Amino acid sequence: MGNVIIKEYAGLIRNYRQLANELSVNIDGLSRRDREEKILLSAYDKWGYDIGNHLNGQFALVLFDESKNETFAVRDQFGLQQLFYYLTDDGILCTLSIKDMLKKDGFKKEFNEKVLQLYLGFTYIAGEETFFKGLYKLMPCKYLVFNEKGLKIERYFEAIFTVDESKTEDDFASEIESGLISALKEVKDESEVADSFLSGGVDSSYLLAISDAKIAYSASYEHKGADESELAKQTAEKLNRKFVKYTVTPEEYFASVKQFMYDMESPTGDASSLVFAICCKEVVKHSKICYSGEGSDEWFGGYNIYRKAEEYMNVPSPLFCGNTYIMHTPEQKRLLKRYHEEYSMANFRKNLYADLKMYEPLTRMLDIDQRIFLEGSIFHNVRRISDSSGLDIRTPYVDMRIYDVALHAPAKFKINGENNKIVLRKAAERVLPKEVAWRTKKGFPVPIRDWLLDKKYNEKIFAKLHGEVAEKFFNIDELDNLILQFTTDHPEFWRKIWTIYTFILWYEVFFINKD
Repeated sequence: MGNVIIKEYAGLIRNYRQLANELSVNIDGLSRRDREEKILLSAYDKWGYDIGNHLNGQFALVLFDESKNETFAVRDQFGLQQLFYYLTDDGILCTLSIKDMLKKDGFKKEFNEKVLQLYLGFTYIAGEETFFKGLYKLMPCKYLVFNEKGLKIERYFEAIFTVDESKTEDDFASEIESGLISALKEVKDESEVADSFLSGGVDSSYLLAISDAKIAYSASYEHKGADESELAKQTAEKLNRKFVKYTVTPEEYFASVKQFMYDMESPTGDASSLVFAICCKEVVKHSKICYSGEGSDEWFGGYNIYRKAEEYMNVPSPLFCGNTYIMHTPEQKRLLKRYHEEYSMANFRKNLYADLKMYEPLTRMLDIDQRIFLEGSIFHNVRRISDSSGLDIRTPYVDMRIYDVALHAPAKFKINGENNKIVLRKAAERVLPKEVAWRTKKGFPVPIRDWLLDKKYNEKIFAKLHGEVAEKFFNIDELDNLILQFTTDHPEFWRKIWTIYTFILWYEVFFINKD
């Protein structure tokens, strides 16, 4: 173990006490960082490349074994922590962020244009590639080894869905309850104080109800149609927690986009993530750690699109590629000046489905979102927002014990004709009023559609769709047609406008350096 050096590490190991006992590691009096590094070195010494299967939590770890002249890197099962690698003429570079990679000697910054069409489809970067040539993400559940033989990447964990018909809804609800209680005990130290984010939905409400958080934070807008803060306030009051809301104005929202693209390192068409980032920068002035409810929707069927599982998946050529997919191939071809067939959605689907076991339709949809959407969008956003704001965001739901429930609960206990996330709601109604536990999901709405239809805000945005970056990559006539459709008959096209706009701003930041 003395010849093994930790080169990079970020994470939070939840089962550190169990590991310390199993490995006979003395962690008394050590800080979280020091105790985890000590445990990780001992764990690698015992289990080697299989270390990931013994860790519950979030982690991105890069080790160098001097005795083997070998680099080893591993990423957690869900992708809560980020890990990037880049091969040079002299070896391999591994970092925990893209901005760190840009500073490394040997890294050549070149734009990877081919993934632009995938971004237009997904609204985020799905899969292992990035917008920088040669820069890859080590995907969740995987480890890499680099030595004199070259680069090897292997999967260390494979999710296996095995339905347990012997258990009832209440049985699974009890498992969620016990898993979340255990996760909350381990996701922070006793000396740490955590508060919680709260929307109008069941995930954050349930998390708040069984946590020790004293303050609930919520986003608000003057636009009442998208404002969940009143529902959140009612929940907080019923739970006897202090409620604090932050009102995000359209002026602040649009003024924050360019900095947000820099902080995120990759463009994102997720409009709600910017609201979350703005709120985090306010929250960190008062709280240093906050719980957030990510994960449960993709594991227990929280989105309306999952109700169409039979329609999407029980066909000879399934079309589902994640619940945010907005632009199909014909539209990408019309919009883009250069289209690359090898990066078509058909090929992406083919590769994705080749690695997907033939479970029943809903399970396959959830597994797809687990593989690409959670890592590429949800957890990417949380990690970058946490790092850039300085607010330590903890995600108790994202835990192997709770995921194990998702792996074994039948589809009928996740979605039926009337409800979704059934077993989670069953658990939640034990500590929440029934109307809160079974409230219909709104999905953290942002009134950006109406903001973009207002000339007061859209003129600068539409101007970017005629600027030099737009000219470089897009057919301007087609962008004009998209704008016309959005402002006349298709207000739902705001997602397409926003996805293109955020890419343009991101490209300016990283490749033109415009103010």
